[in-house]
Amino acid sequence: QKLAVEKFDNMVYGNTILFGIFTILSKIFSEESAIETIKSFVPTTTLDKNLEAFELGKQEANEFLKTLEGGDA
Repeated sequence: QKLAVEKFDNMVYGNTILFGIFTILSKIFSEESAIETIKSFVPTTTLDKNLEAFELGKQEANEFLKTLEGGDA
């Protein structure tokens, strides 16, 4: 929620950020499937920001994975 407020000035995008993180870390479903889910469930008026939040979540997850691998974060 903190990241959502910092980046979007609205904590409502926190769940979508978390969904992006979960998608990368869990590898249960594809990124394409996750994006289609977002498109199906969020209002069209907030779709662009939700997709941006999802991408932010993916980036955060990838940075976290780099730290686990001993790479630069």
